Amino acid sequence: LLIEKGIDTTVATKDGSTPLHAVSQNGHVKVVRQLLTTPGVETSRAGNHGRTALFFASRCGYNNAVQDIRVLQLLVQHAKRAGSPIPNDPAPVNATLIPLDHESDWCDACTLSIREGCGYSCRVCDSGGFYLCVE
Repeated sequence: LLIEKGIDTTVATKDGSTPLHAVSQNGHVKVVRQLLTTPGVETSRAGNHGRTALFFASRCGYNNAVQDIRVLQLLVQHAKRAGSPIPNDPAPVNATLIPLDHESDWCDACTLSIREGCGYSCRVCDSGGFYLCVE
């Protein structure tokens, strides 16, 4: 609906994340497919932390494996058709990601859930509510 109304699908947040990053991170296959048909959407566009939609789709499997694989396939197919390079986004060896968990703390940088004991917190920042994952 928003795309039909002419919303800018290439707009980015302060950290460089685009709508494609967000829907890829959360495994929304239908929305990924629709975004990839809009002009100007780039699968190789990285946010300020150097992470692409392909990185988020491969690392943040919040949904079942079939959906995650489909999101990855769509992103790779689009990149190949557009002649975009497919970036190599290796995961840090010590990265520990878990599915979206409303009970867990969230990383204030990347918004992923943090497994207990696998992150950092600051007791001073944000009245003690500032958390970072191992990435």
